Amino acid sequence: RWLSLRGVWAQALERSGDLRTAIAVLEALPDDQGRGRPARALLDGMLGRLLWHAGKIREASRLMARASEEGAGLPALDRAKMLHNAALCSYAAGDLGGAISSWEQALLLFERLHVGVEQVHVQVNLAVGYREAGRWERARQACAWALERSQALGLPDLEAMSAGNLGDLHLARHQWEDAERYYAVAAEVAEKHGLAGEKAE
Repeated sequence: RWLSLRGVWAQALERSGDLRTAIAVLEALPDDQGRGRPARALLDGMLGRLLWHAGKIREASRLMARASEEGAGLPALDRAKMLHNAALCSYAAGDLGGAISSWEQALLLFERLHVGVEQVHVQVNLAVGYREAGRWERARQACAWALERSQALGLPDLEAMSAGNLGDLHLARHQWEDAERYYAVAAEVAEKHGLAGEKAE
């Protein structure tokens, strides 16, 4: 319970705009306090998020990775979400390999839990990661799967992003006609649903 109260305190400080003190409250926890318990993993994840907002990306990435470890104590769904956030943080920190690894682990958990929408989110990100890593076929598969599932689930923002990702992939491969075709699909979906440009990017 003491760990949970520490988290509530940090959240209250964050909401009041005192990000620095909120971070200090969580950083003051002894490193081994509550290790292996869900409450500690959640606090590590919270601290990672606060550090991310403070621009300390590498520290945030390390903490989120620790919070998402198999032995950290989180239930499967929470662990999958933490892995997804850890991947985003690793990607922002320039660790493409770490991001891809975390996304792949998150995807396996979301598949096992039959969480459809989150699977699409992860595949959209994996498509970008695979493309940047030069893993063209894996990128194509992730893009195509995300596009198909986002259409089936009625997720126009993810449909537009998936089509745009396919356009980016074909552009990187100098396949101009295919790139133009998928960019057109992304633009059409965005226009039809009134999506902001950044959502359809």
